[in-house]
Amino acid sequence: MVKEAVRDMNKSDTKDNAIIAFIFDSGRIEDSFYGNTVFKSVFSGKEVMCNPRKIIISLGDITDYHIFEDITPYLIRNDLCTVKRSQEQYKDNLFVFLLEDIDTNIAKRIDTRLHEEIGAYIGMTSINVASTDARKQFWKSLIRCFSVEYDLITAFGQAEEEPFQYYEAASAMGFRVSYDNFPYGIDGYRDTLFSTRQSTIIHSASQLQFVEGKSDSDRGILEMNFSLVKEVEIAGVQIWKAIEDINRVTVTKVDDTYSFIITDYLFTSLYQAAQGMERLLKVMIELYAYDVTNEEERKKINDLLYGHNHLAMSDFLLEKDDLKLKPTGKKLLKALTTFYLKARYHRYSYSNDNNLELRILRDFGSDISKENFDDAVKHLYGKAVGQTSHIFYKHIIKLSHKLNIFAYELNSRSVASFALNSYYGDDLYDLLKRIEQSKKELLWYLIQEGSKLPAAKFSNELSALPFEQCDIPEFLNELITDKNSNSMLYDFVSDAYDELVEEDKVKWKERVEAIDALVGNTNVYFEEFDDLYDDIDTDEELQ
Repeated sequence: MVKEAVRDMNKSDTKDNAIIAFIFDSGRIEDSFYGNTVFKSVFSGKEVMCNPRKIIISLGDITDYHIFEDITPYLIRNDLCTVKRSQEQYKDNLFVFLLEDIDTNIAKRIDTRLHEEIGAYIGMTSINVASTDARKQFWKSLIRCFSVEYDLITAFGQAEEEPFQYYEAASAMGFRVSYDNFPYGIDGYRDTLFSTRQSTIIHSASQLQFVEGKSDSDRGILEMNFSLVKEVEIAGVQIWKAIEDINRVTVTKVDDTYSFIITDYLFTSLYQAAQGMERLLKVMIELYAYDVTNEEERKKINDLLYGHNHLAMSDFLLEKDDLKLKPTGKKLLKALTTFYLKARYHRYSYSNDNNLELRILRDFGSDISKENFDDAVKHLYGKAVGQTSHIFYKHIIKLSHKLNIFAYELNSRSVASFALNSYYGDDLYDLLKRIEQSKKELLWYLIQEGSKLPAAKFSNELSALPFEQCDIPEFLNELITDKNSNSMLYDFVSDAYDELVEEDKVKWKERVEAIDALVGNTNVYFEEFDDLYDDIDTDEELQ
C-alpha cells in the first residue's frame, strides 16, 4: 500500500528534494518530553511514507536563540519559508525537527497540517547548505537521530537493547523500527558517513562542520534597528555637510576664469548629498525587504543594495511601497546618479571634461536665468535636497512603525535633525543662511553688551591682538560661514602668536590658557554666578 501511494505521489508531484526545518516553540508544549509530541505531530499524517527517498531526521534546540531574541537570522526567507514575524516573544527554546531529502511538496503538506493541528508550531524554513552565516548553520549542531524510508525507521547509534526513544509513538502510527548498530561518535574517525546516515545532500562529516565566512544579508530585527538608526543619522549629517559645502563656492551659469577653480567643495557637496540620499534609500529598502520572502524580489533588492543607482532605488520603492517624490526630487536623484556613476573617479582616466561636477549642477539648474544664478541654484539645490530628505525620513518613520522599531530616532544635538526634520523648512540652504544670521546676532550682542559679561573684567589684564580694522569684515565672514576653515583668521592669529612666543613664551602660554578658559568654555563659572547659587541655596535653607 505504501509503495502504491508513492507511485501515485510521483505522478503528480515534482521530485524536488531539500532540507527542511520544522520549528516549534517548546514552551507551548505541555509535555516536558516535547520531542515526543513533535515526533507524533510531524509523523501522524504519514506524509513521510510517501517520500520517494530516504529521509534523514535531525533534531534539537537552537541553543543560541535567546542571545539574539529573533528567529529571522536563522531563516532562509524564500517561498518555502512559512515562519511569520511575531511581535510576541517565544516562551522557551526553539525546537527544530529537521527532515533531510524530503520532497518540498510533501514538506508543504506537513507544514499546512501542523499549522492547523498544533499551536506550538512556528513554521518551516529550508536550509542553504552553502551558507557561511553562523546562525544559518544552526542545523549542523542538531543531533542526526534516525532515518525513515517508507514505513521503516532506522535509529542511529543504538541497538535493540537500547530502545528507540520514540518507539511507542512510531509503532502506534504503523512504523517499523530497526537499528544501524553503529555507536554515536564513530563517524568522527572518518569523513564519509555510514550509509544509513547519508542523504543525497549530506554524505560526509565535513559537511556538518561549521565554517567561517561572510554573513548573509538577513539579520535580526533588533540588530537591523540598531544599525539602521546609526545609518539614518550618518545620512543626515552627510546631507547637511553637502549644504555647508555648496555655500563655500560660487556657481556660475557659463564658463569663466573662476568656474574652473571651484571643483573641490562642489565635488564634496555632490558626493555627500549622493552618499546621504543613497543611505536613506537603502535604509528604506532594508526596512521594506524585512518581510519579503519571494526569492526573485530579494535578488533584485540585493542588487539595489550593492549598487549606487539612486533612481533605480527610488523607482523600486515607488513601485513596491508607494513612495512619492516631487519633480525636483526626481531631478536631484538623476543628477546624483549621474555624479556617482560618472564623476566620482573620472579624473583617474582620460576625460575631455575636467569640470564635470559644475556641468551636473548647471544641468540641474538649467531653467534658472543667468542673473543671480549662484544664489538661485543653491536655493533650488537646498530645497530639492531638503524636500527629498524629509520625504525619505517620513517614509522611514512609516516603515519603522510597521515593524515596531525606532530606526528613525535622531540625536537632538546632531545636525542630522536640520537635514531630516521638516520642522526647519524644506530649503536647507535657506536654513543655513538663517543659522548664519543667528551667528551675526550673537556677534552684534557682543559688540553691544560684551563689556557687561563677567569675562570682560579681565580685559585690562589681557590686551587684544593687533587686528587691523580693515580685515575684521573678512574675518567675521569666515567665522560666520566657516569659509575655508577660517584660514585667513587662523593665519593672522598664528603670526601674532609667533611674535608673542619670541617676546615671552611663558606669557604667551598663559594668554592661550586664559583665552581658552574665558571665551566659550562652558566649564568655567564666574564669581557672580557662584554668588547667585549661594543665594539660592540660602533661600532654600530658610524655607
